[in-house]
Amino acid sequence: MLNKSYKSMSDGRCFIKIGDKEIDYNKKFRLYITTRMSNPVYAPEISTKVNVINFSIKESGLEEILLGIVVECE
Repeated sequence: MLNKSYKSMSDGRCFIKIGDKEIDYNKKFRLYITTRMSNPVYAPEISTKVNVINFSIKESGLEEILLGIVVECE
């Protein structure tokens, strides 16, 4: 389940229900999942609930980025 289904109490605390238990929820909590797959494909219902960030870069692309930074500084 990837939905943020939590309820807020009047005192500002939040709880999330996992199974039959309610546990404290911290709004600063983040879950990062990584993969070594070069081009992962996710179902549409998953893709709408998560942010996919591609950190793969080729050496030639990195050279172009660094050259652009050097030229900008000059």
